[in-house]
Amino acid sequence: MNGRLRELDSLRGLAALSVVFFHYLLVFPKFQVEPYTDGVFTTIVKYTPFRIFWGGHEAVIFFFMLSGFVLSLPFLKNKEVSYSKFITKRFVRIYIPYILVVISAIFLRVNLSREGIPKLSDWFNVSWTSDVSLSGILSHITLITSFRNWDFDPVLWSLVHEMRVSLIFPFLMIFIIKNKWYKTLLVFLGLSFLGFAGTYVIEHFLSYQQDYLETLQYLLFFVIGALLAKHIDEILIFMGKLKKTYKIGVIVISLLTYTYTWWFLPFVKILHVPVFNEWVSSIGVTGFILLALSSKTFSSILKNKVLTWLGDISYSLYLVHALILLSFINTFYNKVDLILLVGLSFVVTLFVSHLMYKYVETPSIKLGRALVNNKRMDIKKKPKAS
Repeated sequence: MNGRLRELDSLRGLAALSVVFFHYLLVFPKFQVEPYTDGVFTTIVKYTPFRIFWGGHEAVIFFFMLSGFVLSLPFLKNKEVSYSKFITKRFVRIYIPYILVVISAIFLRVNLSREGIPKLSDWFNVSWTSDVSLSGILSHITLITSFRNWDFDPVLWSLVHEMRVSLIFPFLMIFIIKNKWYKTLLVFLGLSFLGFAGTYVIEHFLSYQQDYLETLQYLLFFVIGALLAKHIDEILIFMGKLKKTYKIGVIVISLLTYTYTWWFLPFVKILHVPVFNEWVSSIGVTGFILLALSSKTFSSILKNKVLTWLGDISYSLYLVHALILLSFINTFYNKVDLILLVGLSFVVTLFVSHLMYKYVETPSIKLGRALVNNKRMDIKKKPKAS
């Protein structure tokens, strides 16, 4: 598989857009998780496969799997991949936009926060209400430690896991390349469960808050993405032989598994252990990735210029949308209709995301390449295919 996979860029953009919609709707109390008490329309939006349009946590699983897929490609092509080269490019790519957003978020929180608005949702009233401290600022700068990463921008939690996994990703690829897919999957399924169980025990029985074991839980999804990349050619050959009716079945199964958490008896807790929900959602993500790469119809749709542009700005879109939403509401609530505020926030978010992609992300990517090309890399890892 050669060249940039623009279909995957578009999928990332659509996933980022669903996170935006997720947070916009969470401002309204009736869109938080409650039993079926909010009328037919709201119930349909919340507790059916329509959740695909605003599945926030599911979208993060999508991000992790796409990262695993794309980051694995140089290793799978038997290129000589330097560890220091990989980390330098990855750090600069993630960290420069991140730290700019953190600085902006602190400034906006200090100057605009009303310290909560009672008529709005619990999610809104948790945001921008914690004290701003030097220790909190310093912990945000470190990025990979365990800290209150939701205080200034509620989306930053996923970047903590993304950066931690990036630090060990080249070593993961050695294991993935050397072992059969089913062995790799079983090992990381086990680690995912151990990460979830460990987090539960530490937080509920020891009353200690940490998220290091959550990284172990989420590691699975980067690995699934890498496994898909490793076997993509043979999988696409198989997909190409499927009849139209079977491909429709793949679409339906992908939709139902991706949104499983919300439509399948969502208040029966035994059916919705969080880690199991994520595993099921990853089946849906797998289906969407394979459909994007195997179906000419899906591929042509995803290569639309609007969708690929959305993919280009997806990181910035993810980083800034909550800041703009919180800023607008804290500034103009009770002066401008809330729905209009949300709409204006969306327009401004797209504009700011485009500017940030052009003037922050793109230079960051170029800087990462320049640093790699101009420095000597001593530690090299070259995994051999089994």
